[in-house]
Amino acid sequence: MPAVPYTHFISLPIANAEVQRRVSGFQARAQRSAGFQNAAASSSFVNPATMHVTLGMLRLQTPFEVGRAVALLRSLDKDVNDILGGQPLKVRLCGLETMEQDPGAARVLYARVEDAEETPGRLQRMCMFVREAFDKAGYIDEKRELKIHMTVARVNGSKGAAGSGKAAFGKRRAPFTVDARELLQEFGQGTFGTCRIEQIQIARRFRFTASGAYANDGFLALP
Repeated sequence: MPAVPYTHFISLPIANAEVQRRVSGFQARAQRSAGFQNAAASSSFVNPATMHVTLGMLRLQTPFEVGRAVALLRSLDKDVNDILGGQPLKVRLCGLETMEQDPGAARVLYARVEDAEETPGRLQRMCMFVREAFDKAGYIDEKRELKIHMTVARVNGSKGAAGSGKAAFGKRRAPFTVDARELLQEFGQGTFGTCRIEQIQIARRFRFTASGAYANDGFLALP
């Protein structure tokens, strides 16, 4: 029986105009790079208005389940505030990396997200605390370790069989990849800027606000 698709995710929105402007500039530069010179890659850039950090994927099938998830998030208010010491959470979006070990055959490009202040560790502690709370409540079934990052490009699709334009019968299609080595040399040690994280959201997949950001069914405001 096929798994129920994910409907929501726990999100830290990156709602900062300067960061979004820098990401847009990077994407324009990447489209001109040799590694991105194909149609599949050019359509793979993440809309800067949707930039976020994902803490966990959720399957919420009914309004009741959505309400329970939002209530759980809001119940964490005091603990989250204690972790942050009642102070705003500022983060730095650092450099450019690939999820794949071989940047010459990359599918996901991302920036690291780190504490921007002199007191390190608050971001990691908060993210782990929230994810573990949802995990204990039975909402998260992912086995992957939490990786705090902001995706800027994700290459979708797969190649057909050589010379046919489609997959050979009975054979799995090879995924599209891009050669990101040129971009890593140029952007690997740079930054997309700093910003304040203002909310933790129960965001809805494939639903967007008028500004282009992910819509949400509830949030926890941060200091």
